[in-house]
Amino acid sequence: AVGRLLRDQLERRPGVRAIMTRTSDTFIPKHRRQEIARQYSAALFVSLHVNSAPTQARGAEVFFLSIAGSEDKAAKELVDRENAADLVGGVAPDQVSAPLVDILMDMTRNQTMKDSEKLAAVLLEHLGRVENSAVRGVKQGPLAVLKSIDKPSVLVELGFITNRDDRSLLVKAQRLYASHLADGIVSYLD
Repeated sequence: AVGRLLRDQLERRPGVRAIMTRTSDTFIPKHRRQEIARQYSAALFVSLHVNSAPTQARGAEVFFLSIAGSEDKAAKELVDRENAADLVGGVAPDQVSAPLVDILMDMTRNQTMKDSEKLAAVLLEHLGRVENSAVRGVKQGPLAVLKSIDKPSVLVELGFITNRDDRSLLVKAQRLYASHLADGIVSYLD
Protein backbone atom coordinates (compact mmCIF):
# COMPACT_ATOMS: atom_id res chain seq x y z
CA ALA A 1 0.00 0.00 0.00
CA VAL A 2 2.82 2.41 0.85
CA GLY A 3 4.48 1.61 -2.47
CA ARG A 4 1.36 2.50 -4.44
CA LEU A 5 0.90 5.70 -2.41
CA LEU A 6 4.56 6.57 -2.97
CA ARG A 7 4.17 6.02 -6.72
CA ASP A 8 1.14 8.34 -6.74
CA GLN A 9 3.01 11.00 -4.72
CA LEU A 10 6.02 10.84 -7.05
CA GLU A 11 3.87 10.98 -10.20
CA ARG A 12 2.49 14.34 -9.00
CA ARG A 13 6.02 15.80 -8.84
CA PRO A 14 7.27 17.62 -11.96
CA GLY A 15 9.81 15.61 -13.95
CA VAL A 16 9.48 12.44 -11.86
CA ARG A 17 8.21 9.13 -13.17
CA ALA A 18 7.80 6.16 -10.83
CA ILE A 19 7.93 2.58 -12.09
CA MET A 20 6.73 -0.27 -9.88
CA THR A 21 8.40 -3.66 -10.14
CA ARG A 22 5.09 -5.15 -9.06
CA THR A 23 1.57 -3.88 -8.36
CA SER A 24 0.11 -6.97 -6.71
CA ASP A 25 1.19 -9.45 -4.06
CA THR A 26 3.12 -11.64 -6.48
CA PHE A 27 6.71 -12.79 -6.27
CA ILE A 28 9.18 -11.13 -8.64
CA PRO A 29 12.70 -12.62 -8.51
CA LYS A 30 15.34 -10.13 -7.45
CA HIS A 31 17.21 -10.29 -10.76
CA ARG A 32 13.96 -9.42 -12.59
CA ARG A 33 13.47 -6.35 -10.37
CA GLN A 34 16.92 -5.20 -11.40
CA GLU A 35 16.13 -5.82 -15.06
CA ILE A 36 12.99 -3.68 -14.77
CA ALA A 37 15.02 -0.81 -13.31
CA ARG A 38 17.51 -1.05 -16.17
CA GLN A 39 14.75 -1.38 -18.78
CA TYR A 40 13.35 2.00 -17.74
CA SER A 41 16.79 3.60 -17.21
CA ALA A 42 15.92 4.29 -13.59
CA ALA A 43 17.74 7.15 -11.91
CA LEU A 44 17.52 5.26 -8.61
CA PHE A 45 16.05 2.11 -7.09
CA VAL A 46 14.06 1.95 -3.84
CA SER A 47 12.85 -1.39 -2.49
CA LEU A 48 10.20 -1.05 0.25
CA HIS A 49 9.80 -3.64 3.00
CA VAL A 50 8.39 -4.20 6.47
CA ASN A 51 10.74 -5.89 8.92
CA SER A 52 10.16 -8.50 11.62
CA ALA A 53 12.14 -9.67 14.63
CA PRO A 54 11.74 -12.11 17.50
CA THR A 55 12.50 -9.21 19.87
CA GLN A 56 10.67 -5.91 20.30
CA ALA A 57 12.92 -4.16 17.78
CA ARG A 58 11.43 -0.95 16.49
CA GLY A 59 12.02 1.63 13.82
CA ALA A 60 12.84 2.31 10.21
CA GLU A 61 16.21 1.50 8.73
CA VAL A 62 17.62 1.90 5.26
CA PHE A 63 20.18 -0.45 3.71
CA PHE A 64 22.60 0.11 0.87
CA LEU A 65 24.95 -2.38 -0.75
CA SER A 66 27.95 -3.74 1.04
CA ILE A 67 30.24 -6.01 -0.90
CA ALA A 68 32.01 -7.33 2.18
CA GLY A 69 29.00 -8.26 4.28
CA SER A 70 27.34 -7.04 7.39
CA GLU A 71 28.84 -6.76 10.86
CA ASP A 72 25.51 -6.06 12.59
CA LYS A 73 23.84 -9.34 13.72
CA ALA A 74 20.29 -8.08 13.10
CA ALA A 75 21.34 -6.71 9.72
CA LYS A 76 22.92 -10.08 8.85
CA GLU A 77 19.68 -11.87 9.74
CA LEU A 78 17.72 -9.46 7.50
CA VAL A 79 20.22 -10.04 4.67
CA ASP A 80 19.85 -13.81 5.04
CA ARG A 81 16.02 -13.57 4.98
CA GLU A 82 15.93 -11.22 1.99
CA ASN A 83 18.46 -13.22 -0.03
CA ALA A 84 16.59 -16.46 0.73
CA ALA A 85 13.39 -15.04 -0.78
CA ASP A 86 14.45 -15.99 -4.31
CA LEU A 87 14.89 -19.60 -3.22
CA VAL A 88 11.45 -19.58 -1.62
CA GLY A 89 10.08 -18.02 -4.81
CA GLY A 90 11.45 -20.92 -6.81
CA VAL A 91 14.71 -19.47 -8.09
CA ALA A 92 17.84 -21.26 -6.91
CA PRO A 93 20.72 -18.87 -6.10
CA ASP A 94 22.92 -20.40 -8.83
CA GLN A 95 20.18 -19.72 -11.40
CA VAL A 96 20.16 -15.95 -10.89
CA SER A 97 21.60 -14.07 -13.87
CA ALA A 98 24.14 -11.26 -13.83
CA PRO A 99 26.73 -12.47 -11.31
CA LEU A 100 28.18 -9.93 -8.95
CA VAL A 101 31.60 -10.06 -10.58
CA ASP A 102 30.20 -8.97 -13.97
CA ILE A 103 28.16 -6.21 -12.37
CA LEU A 104 31.12 -4.83 -10.45
CA MET A 105 33.11 -4.67 -13.70
CA ASP A 106 30.30 -2.71 -15.38
CA MET A 107 29.55 -0.13 -12.70
CA THR A 108 31.57 2.50 -10.99
CA ARG A 109 31.24 0.73 -7.68
CA ASN A 110 32.64 3.33 -5.34
CA GLN A 111 30.57 6.21 -6.67
CA THR A 112 27.39 4.14 -6.85
CA MET A 113 27.87 2.99 -3.25
CA LYS A 114 28.54 6.56 -2.08
CA ASP A 115 25.41 7.74 -3.90
CA SER A 116 23.42 4.87 -2.39
CA GLU A 117 24.64 5.76 1.10
CA LYS A 118 23.62 9.39 0.52
CA LEU A 119 20.17 8.31 -0.72
CA ALA A 120 19.79 6.03 2.32
CA ALA A 121 20.64 8.88 4.71
CA VAL A 122 18.22 11.29 3.01
CA LEU A 123 15.36 8.77 3.07
CA LEU A 124 15.98 7.80 6.71
CA GLU A 125 16.02 11.47 7.73
CA HIS A 126 12.66 11.97 5.98
CA LEU A 127 11.20 8.79 7.52
CA GLY A 128 12.14 10.17 10.94
CA ARG A 129 9.70 13.03 10.29
CA VAL A 130 6.72 10.68 10.63
CA GLU A 131 5.29 11.58 14.02
CA ASN A 132 5.89 8.92 16.72
CA SER A 133 8.22 6.97 14.45
CA ALA A 134 11.63 5.64 15.36
CA VAL A 135 14.70 5.24 13.19
CA ARG A 136 17.45 2.66 13.57
CA GLY A 137 19.96 4.05 11.12
CA VAL A 138 21.57 3.53 7.76
CA LYS A 139 23.13 0.10 7.37
CA GLN A 140 25.08 -1.86 4.81
CA GLY A 141 24.43 -5.40 3.71
CA PRO A 142 25.08 -7.64 0.71
CA LEU A 143 21.39 -7.69 -0.20
CA ALA A 144 20.77 -9.51 -3.47
CA VAL A 145 18.10 -7.03 -4.60
CA LEU A 146 20.71 -4.26 -4.58
CA LYS A 147 23.69 -6.09 -6.07
CA SER A 148 22.94 -5.74 -9.75
CA ILE A 149 21.64 -2.23 -9.77
CA ASP A 150 23.98 0.23 -11.45
CA LYS A 151 22.14 3.20 -9.99
CA PRO A 152 21.91 4.42 -6.40
CA SER A 153 19.83 1.75 -4.70
CA VAL A 154 18.44 1.17 -1.23
CA LEU A 155 16.22 -1.20 0.66
CA VAL A 156 13.88 0.63 3.05
CA GLU A 157 12.54 -1.17 6.09
CA LEU A 158 9.60 1.00 7.18
CA GLY A 159 9.41 -0.57 10.63
CA PHE A 160 8.78 -3.87 12.39
CA ILE A 161 5.44 -5.58 11.87
CA THR A 162 6.24 -7.51 15.07
CA ASN A 163 6.32 -4.30 17.12
CA ARG A 164 2.94 -2.97 18.26
CA ASP A 165 3.89 0.72 17.89
CA ASP A 166 5.43 0.28 14.44
CA ARG A 167 2.51 -1.88 13.31
CA SER A 168 0.02 0.78 14.43
CA LEU A 169 1.94 3.48 12.55
CA LEU A 170 2.23 1.30 9.45
CA VAL A 171 -1.56 1.02 9.40
CA LYS A 172 -2.44 4.62 10.31
CA ALA A 173 0.36 6.61 8.68
CA GLN A 174 0.76 5.03 5.24
CA ARG A 175 0.16 8.34 3.46
CA LEU A 176 2.69 10.08 5.72
CA TYR A 177 5.32 7.42 5.03
CA ALA A 178 4.70 7.77 1.29
CA SER A 179 4.75 11.57 1.41
CA HIS A 180 7.97 11.75 3.40
CA LEU A 181 9.65 9.15 1.17
CA ALA A 182 8.57 11.11 -1.92
CA ASP A 183 9.98 14.30 -0.39
CA GLY A 184 13.24 12.48 0.32
CA ILE A 185 13.49 11.06 -3.21
CA VAL A 186 12.83 14.45 -4.80
CA SER A 187 15.31 16.08 -2.42
CA TYR A 188 17.94 13.52 -3.40
CA LEU A 189 17.29 13.97 -7.12
CA ASP A 190 17.58 17.78 -6.88
